[in-house]
Amino acid sequence: KTTLLQAIVARRQNRCYVLDPHNHPGKWPTRVIGGGRDFGAIYAALQKSEQELTTRARLLNDDASVRFAPFTLASDEWGSITSEVSTSKDQDSPGRLMIRLLKEGRKFGIAFIGCAHGDTAESLGSKGDTMAFRASFDWIVYCGAFVAQQLKDMPEFVPRFARLSVSN
Repeated sequence: KTTLLQAIVARRQNRCYVLDPHNHPGKWPTRVIGGGRDFGAIYAALQKSEQELTTRARLLNDDASVRFAPFTLASDEWGSITSEVSTSKDQDSPGRLMIRLLKEGRKFGIAFIGCAHGDTAESLGSKGDTMAFRASFDWIVYCGAFVAQQLKDMPEFVPRFARLSVSN
């Protein structure tokens, strides 16, 4: 998953920031936030991105011709991020911020790419129906043995994905 994310990030045409608590020098071809398990910096970047989304929405409300410089927020180890960032009851969880960026971001030039070991709403730090949650993503790429093991709730897709997977 990390290798695939590195290839995607390297080919992005716009500004890109990677949230990676397990970063090391030379791992990413762009700016990294949160290396050394700095989950506070990662959460702050999510909040700032959500604030930028709100700012852009307000600007668009005032001027339909406004255009925004696109940027991408990419996240490796999303499961670690959602399990390690604790928030107060007045703060949005990382999963809620991610969903907001996924659902609304592309309208305002903000892309979110996440990598994780799971694809359920709960494993990605969100609540609710997993099928509705999955609908928020433009793409879901399954790698390795994960394909057959995790898609039990969608058996009609397993044969198609299984031939793409790489077993351990």
